[in-house]
Formats: sequence, C-alpha cells, structure tokens
Amino acid sequence: MIQPSAKFTVAFFSSLRCCYLLFCLAGLHSAIHGRHRTSREIPQHGRYLQEQRHEPSISSHRLESPKRVYDIVLVAGVTLYLTLFIGVSAFLFPYATAKTLIIRAAGSAAFLLLQIILCIGPLCRLDPMFLPLLYNRRHLGVVTFLLGAIHSVVAIRQFHSLGIKILSSVC
Repeated sequence: MIQPSAKFTVAFFSSLRCCYLLFCLAGLHSAIHGRHRTSREIPQHGRYLQEQRHEPSISSHRLESPKRVYDIVLVAGVTLYLTLFIGVSAFLFPYATAKTLIIRAAGSAAFLLLQIILCIGPLCRLDPMFLPLLYNRRHLGVVTFLLGAIHSVVAIRQFHSLGIKILSSVC
C-alpha cells in the first residue's frame, strides 16, 4: 500500500512533468509557426483610431466589467477549493487541527495557482483563445501571493510560537 505522502510526491512530480511537456510543446510550436503578435505589437491603423483613444481619468481606474467578472470567478473558485479541501481533509483526517488544515489548503491552492500561472504563457502561444487569461495573469499572481502568505504565517505561528512560550516561562 502506498503511503499518502508517497501519493502526493508522485502527483507532484507528474504535474511538474506535464508542465515541462507543455512548455516544450509551446516552444516547438513557436519554433515551427513563429510567435503570435501581441496586442502591443499590432500597429494601430489610421488616424481615426489614434484620435479615439481614451485618456485615463479618475473613473477609468475602476475595474472594467470583464475584469470584475474574472475576479469574481477567481475568488469564487479559490473559496470553493479551500472549502472543499478543508471539508474533505477534516473528514479523512479527523485528528488534524484547524491550523493544520488551513496550512495544507492554502499551500496546495497556492501551488496549483502557480502551476496554472506558469501554463498560461505557453497556452497563449498555442492558441490565442487563452489571451484573456494572459492579460489578467497579474490577478492570479496576487491571489497566489496572498495564499502563500497565509500558508507561511499560519505555519510559522503553529510551529514556532510554542518555542517563545517555553522560553518566556523559563525566564
């Protein structure tokens, strides 16, 4: 019988292998077909388009509708993942503490989001359908950082705060 940590290790390395193959496939595709031009590289044709450009104003700093929908879907997906992970883990491991479940859930969510972020670039080279994800990749990075920060803070509090209490009681 394979131990749970061995299953996680096998799953971890198989996901890294899939990402590596995806990067190789994207590199091969771009070597054969050439690189797709991004919106910044596409020249603006005509004087009319240059005159119609929107000047930034205070109201334009708010999120536009597609970005708002993207953020709502992102937050809902992360919340659903964290809820399901903690619920299933609490059922499978009834002796695990709440802090341990939060550490595991936040760490695994941050790792999965990091894998998705790293796959967006090669996917955009393979198919321009994924370009909206490329434009909003920064939002994924911020959420990944926040999940990693939650994971780190809770882990440090759980594993290192007891040492401070012991030292303060000795002195």
